Amino acid sequence: MKKIVFIFLCLAFNAQSQKVLLKGEYQYRHKGQPGDTISNNDTLWSHSVYPNKSYFTSCNIRVAIDSVSGNPSMDIILQAKIYKNNSYVNINSVTWYGTSSDTVIEFNKTEFINKYRYFNILVDANTTIQKSIINNIYFLFWERAESFDVWIQDQTTPPFQFYLMHEAKIDITLTENTQIDSSFVLVSSSHGFTGTGEYISMMQNNAYNQIEVTSSSNDTVYLAQEITSVYTTDAFVMRGTIDMNVDGSITDSIFQFNLRDATLPIDIQTIKVTMRHGTSGDDSKFGDLSALTNGLRVRKENSNIQGLGNYKRNQDFKEFGGVINYEDKAGGGDHSTTIIYDLKEIYGVVIRIDPRIPDIIRAPVRDDVSNLVRLRISLMGQYTLGE
Repeated sequence: MKKIVFIFLCLAFNAQSQKVLLKGEYQYRHKGQPGDTISNNDTLWSHSVYPNKSYFTSCNIRVAIDSVSGNPSMDIILQAKIYKNNSYVNINSVTWYGTSSDTVIEFNKTEFINKYRYFNILVDANTTIQKSIINNIYFLFWERAESFDVWIQDQTTPPFQFYLMHEAKIDITLTENTQIDSSFVLVSSSHGFTGTGEYISMMQNNAYNQIEVTSSSNDTVYLAQEITSVYTTDAFVMRGTIDMNVDGSITDSIFQFNLRDATLPIDIQTIKVTMRHGTSGDDSKFGDLSALTNGLRVRKENSNIQGLGNYKRNQDFKEFGGVINYEDKAGGGDHSTTIIYDLKEIYGVVIRIDPRIPDIIRAPVRDDVSNLVRLRISLMGQYTLGE
């Protein structure tokens, strides 16, 4: 039988029989032994690996398997778990029908929709008259920080900007594909757009537009700027508002951002908070309002919740590393308070929003801040390379 030769490009190959990797190891090969055979119906064979890394890991796995005799039929199952004492859960599986030549089965890291610390290959035979052998199992691990993922991107990846948005309606349908540079869209009759302080958000295949709506006539929605991507009738389309100066004292008003139709993560490098108000602001106030009772809470959510601050006064933004600028308007107009977080400068990291987990940035307004002229939070960063 031909032999499968597996090469990790740009990495030194390190073959060991151990199941627990050293801290600096990111690849591992289990070479099949004479006892690594599967012969009887419902025979279970497994091989597990603990990557032994500081962060959660995902990995590429290749299983090289041969039939020896009979007509093998078996399931090759990839399993994973987070904690040592957890039971393994099935992540993916392939049903294999034996042939006379080596077969390679691949599980790619893009198939991981969660983050794990332990991995296991389980082989479950389905027929009685069969015999097969495991030749090799190759593991290539990828380490990823649980919350903040530091990754220097290609400096040519496109920039990204999105306001946190209150999602008023998330099941709007495009009735026709959009055109680049068009300043209107055709949507389903139940869209609910009126054109007053509203935004439309469109997402599809890692492309995003968030555009102010100027007016609406029947099923045509007119936009304040041109569309920069083509969106088909399968796109995710949402109506909402980005102005956070609302009364959330009775019921929280949620403003958020997540990637609804995407596979590529976004790296948020800058967060900008802008307030406009009628009188001067100072550190003891929220904009020009008295200090809030509950506070504006900002956090990143997935299976875990990571607090990014609770802000009752302008001073609180400073304490989390924000740079505040107060601007007084002479001779009329609004005063303003602007807070900018340069995340790489303050913390040395960016905030990664990964749609595969999925991650959400969420900010509930829990006080009455309707007397502000404007309150908005903008996320700015870049598209990633997909790692």
